[in-house]
Amino acid sequence: MINFIKNLFAKPSDAVVEKDWASQWKKGIDANLLQLNGKMTQPMRQSYIVHRCVNLISDTAPKAPINFYRGMEEIEKNHQLRNLFAKPSKHVSYYELLSITTMFYSLYGEAFWYLNQSVGQLTGMSKIPAEIIIVDPRGMKEVLNEDRTLKGWLFNNTIPLTTEEIIHFKSNNPYNPYRGLSKLDSVDFEIKADYKASEFQERFFEAGAVPGFILTTHVDDNTPEKELRKIGKAWDMNHAGVSKSHKTAVLRGGMDFKVVGLSHKEMDFIESRIMTRDIILETFGVPKTIFGATEGVNRATAEVQERVFWETTIQPLLLRIESKLNCEFINYIDPSIKVKFDFTKVPVLQNLYTEDVESVWKLIQVGFSRNELNERFDLGFRPDKETGDDKYMMMNLINVSEDIEFAPIPEEPKPVVEDEEEESKSIEKSRRQTQTKKRFLRYHYQLEKALKKKIYNFFEMQKNQVLKRLFKEGKSENYTDIYIRISDMWDNEDKVLSKATLPVMKNVVETGQQFALENIGIDRDVVLNEGLVLRRMNKITGINSTVWNQIKMNIHEGVTDGETIDNIAERIRGVYSMAKKRSITIARTEVTAGMNEAALVEYTENGVDKVEWLTAGDSDVREEHQANANAGPLPIGSTFPSGETYPSAPNCRCTISPVI
Repeated sequence: MINFIKNLFAKPSDAVVEKDWASQWKKGIDANLLQLNGKMTQPMRQSYIVHRCVNLISDTAPKAPINFYRGMEEIEKNHQLRNLFAKPSKHVSYYELLSITTMFYSLYGEAFWYLNQSVGQLTGMSKIPAEIIIVDPRGMKEVLNEDRTLKGWLFNNTIPLTTEEIIHFKSNNPYNPYRGLSKLDSVDFEIKADYKASEFQERFFEAGAVPGFILTTHVDDNTPEKELRKIGKAWDMNHAGVSKSHKTAVLRGGMDFKVVGLSHKEMDFIESRIMTRDIILETFGVPKTIFGATEGVNRATAEVQERVFWETTIQPLLLRIESKLNCEFINYIDPSIKVKFDFTKVPVLQNLYTEDVESVWKLIQVGFSRNELNERFDLGFRPDKETGDDKYMMMNLINVSEDIEFAPIPEEPKPVVEDEEEESKSIEKSRRQTQTKKRFLRYHYQLEKALKKKIYNFFEMQKNQVLKRLFKEGKSENYTDIYIRISDMWDNEDKVLSKATLPVMKNVVETGQQFALENIGIDRDVVLNEGLVLRRMNKITGINSTVWNQIKMNIHEGVTDGETIDNIAERIRGVYSMAKKRSITIARTEVTAGMNEAALVEYTENGVDKVEWLTAGDSDVREEHQANANAGPLPIGSTFPSGETYPSAPNCRCTISPVI
């Protein structure tokens, strides 16, 4: 590999190979065919159309920023991968890296990166290469095994390279699965024709230019040539040029004046060049307005074509590069990291972004969470850890299916009452129940939000601690060693979780007590039920056992399957990803159970005989909980049809109210 780098930058006299293609390439010289001889050996030099198309693509592609993500979070700013792409090699910037790569890809249908090994790779301390070097595809030749699989590459017919050292970006090629297919091949005839037309035009003006007009005479004239030249000069002096146009001309001696214009053949020649240009533009995917051809173009057309250029040419090319990097480069370094081009920063695609946002708003209104839609539409926002998974729905939506026949909605039956006093009591009861439900849900929302945040942050800190121990210096891939490193921290985790959530759970119990007193109509300060707080805290800390059991199972499976520490770490991240998603369920369940248990205790201690079940009153209410509400008032402490004495099921938002 040292010889490869040496030959890449060596002077011609020092080259080991017969021709130093790298130095010649930097000078813009074709290493194999240095003379034109009418052949298309240097299309970017010989065709201004190819030159313009390739430059437009290679100069536009780097305008989409590149980002690196671990999950939905960007990796740290000083990560080695960021540093490598910021300065791929000594004399090449990121912009040049992507620009030259897309230039080669546009010309030859493929591009090559050579990954120069770093000291860290040689010593096994790192997987990040020292630099990325762009290699001219014309110097690469595939080497195949006996079974026709790719064995490696041969650089300039002398230097062997392994597939691990090369990243090969290529277009689809049905004729050679190992190489890309150049667009130049499909328009070779058109490019040659345009080049020859340019040569003809040059020779036409240099050697065979046609005069703008001719003075003729029908009279035989033996005037010497010297005198004729004087007549021509005099005519030019008096009539040639814009400033002398429309001046009166006097012709003598039977002379006549004729203007020389383009013939039909020459005009067809110009039209054919325009057709050739358009064919080449279409092949490279460059719209006419982007190229600079303005015939038949207005502002609206120009804006549409610029957007089409990005959507049909630049984006597919960058997505192909992105996929290749993730598959063959980034995944080798760290499977948890993904590279992604950010098209939301491209001005011409901003309208598409606005359309996506409008679609997101419509989907939010039918029950999708912001985090789900952020990921689905690739909006580029950081996930909202607190409320991003919350779902909302318009209250006037109903659930329908194809087999439902719409019928007139019957009027809600009015309660049968014997007199106006009974009717008034019924209305008052309905109003009181509605107010009770609203107060409960208002308290519940604030407490649920606070508890979810505490649990979410706890899981995040715990995950970081587990991964830190997993990657501890001197690590071993023995199951017992890994198990001991992580299990040592677990004895204290219940205390950490208790300390984090205790203030919120105290607030939950206290709020439940106060809620009950408000329902009874008692105005006094609440005395916190410490025993009830302790009982609810035991429920909270139980989630540690669930997470620990899942971690143990994944470590055991990973080691048994022979996975690396990186793979096991990815498993553990998956466990915590699910745990953090469950934080909203845990928070909602514990707040509901804590408030209602505290309320039930207060009702009992203050002489309430009967309680009734109140649902949240929306489409998410379970059938069994609606049955509890339909059961009406029951003696306090009795079991409702669902088997519960008070609402405590997962994700439940129901409550109990005293019957006074």
